[in-house]
Amino acid sequence: MIEEGLFVTTLLLLSGIVFSKLKLKTSNIWKNDIKNKISILNSKVANDATILQSLLIDIDKLFEHAMKMKGIIGESAGDRLKNAAKYFEEREYNKIWKAHKIRNVVAHEATVNVTVQELKDSYETIKFAIHKLLK
Repeated sequence: MIEEGLFVTTLLLLSGIVFSKLKLKTSNIWKNDIKNKISILNSKVANDATILQSLLIDIDKLFEHAMKMKGIIGESAGDRLKNAAKYFEEREYNKIWKAHKIRNVVAHEATVNVTVQELKDSYETIKFAIHKLLK
């Protein structure tokens, strides 16, 4: 009876170790994948509003993916962002919201009155948010 209990305890302990190693490996895989995608997007940055609009949409999608992988719940990117506040300082969080709102204008409005500098700043802000989630 004692040997059976020891066997079960050992089995559970080994299962926990294997699971935590797999989880760590999986964690590193999605983080590296996101870092690689950011590198690709960074290589396309230009002073062209149309290109920057497209890149802003792409990096925002990547941000939503990072939030999902981090386990942040929500039905939409906006809902997830509301639930991600604890990962950022208040000033950072407000900048991220502003960048996400600019992304929404770019993605959903027929006429976009956003400067190239605002697009660049929004792109950089969302990229910063992703990197902060990857830590």
